[in-house]
Amino acid sequence: MKDLDARQRSTDVQQHNRDQAIRLYLDGMKRNKIAYIVGVHYQTTGDWMRRYEMGGEEALKIGQRGRKEGDGRILSPTREKKLQEIVVGKMPDQMQLPFAL
Repeated sequence: MKDLDARQRSTDVQQHNRDQAIRLYLDGMKRNKIAYIVGVHYQTTGDWMRRYEMGGEEALKIGQRGRKEGDGRILSPTREKKLQEIVVGKMPDQMQLPFAL
């Protein structure tokens, strides 16, 4: 069986695999067999089981991935909008910047 990176699967498939793993775990199946069936690493199934035992099904829900909108920005939304108004629609030489773009 060729190893697939589970992170490359859609979030629907990932959630289904987590749910299936928990059902098999509750039926008494061993973690290594669950990992083989679901197609993830043995350690991943252990992580899912611990999270399930600590927080139930809610702990296994897949959240939104990536950075939150606006995370890491330096400018406030108001200043960002103002800067966009100044720059958009102008040629670099119109801006009279002391450097090349």
